[in-house]
Amino acid sequence: MRQIIYNYSSFARQVMLGTLSFLLTSRLLLFLLAYLFKLEEFLIFNIPATLVGLFLLNILSVFLMVAHHFFYFSFTEDRISSYNQVLKKTKTVDLKEVARADFSSRSIGLFSQEGALLLKIPFYRFGLVQPQGVQSFDQLLAYKNIPRNKKDFRLPQDSRLVGLARPLYFALALFLALAGLQTLVLDILILKSQIS
Repeated sequence: MRQIIYNYSSFARQVMLGTLSFLLTSRLLLFLLAYLFKLEEFLIFNIPATLVGLFLLNILSVFLMVAHHFFYFSFTEDRISSYNQVLKKTKTVDLKEVARADFSSRSIGLFSQEGALLLKIPFYRFGLVQPQGVQSFDQLLAYKNIPRNKKDFRLPQDSRLVGLARPLYFALALFLALAGLQTLVLDILILKSQIS
C-alpha cells in the first residue's frame, strides 16, 4: 500500500505559527496576571472573555502547525482511499470505476465514465502534497491505462508563490517574536511588582 501524504508547506510557516503561539501564550499570561492581581489598567477589558479567546486562538495556531498530519490518501493497484482524521471520514474509490484523471495546478480529479467526480486529491491541505506520492499514483494510472489530462499540471512546490511566501513568513515571525518578548517582559515586571 502506497500513500500520498502532506508535509508542512515551509519551515518559515512553522516558525511563524510557533511564534504566534508564543505571543498568544504570553498575552494569555498577561491577562491572567491582570485578573489574579485585579490590576486597574485592565478593568476596561472583559478579562474572562479575553482569556477564553486567547486560549482558543492558541489551540488554533497549534492545530495549524500539525493539521497536515490528519489528511492522507492510500492506494493499491485496485483502489484509492481518502482519509480525513479530523472528521473521521474515509472515502474509497475502485480504480475500475475511474474513466479519466485530470491533473491541474491545484488537484487531481478522478472522474467516472458519466463525467461525475469520484474523488479529488488536493495538492494543499494545511500543507503541501508530497511529490513522490503523486508521481507514484501517476505511474499507477499509466500502468492501468487510465487516460490522464496533464495540460495545466504543476505541483505547488514548483510555484514561485511558495518561494515568495517564505521571506514574508520569516518577517512576520520576527514581528510576532518581538511582540511576544515585549509582552513577556511586561509579565515579568507585573510579577515582580506584585510579589515584592
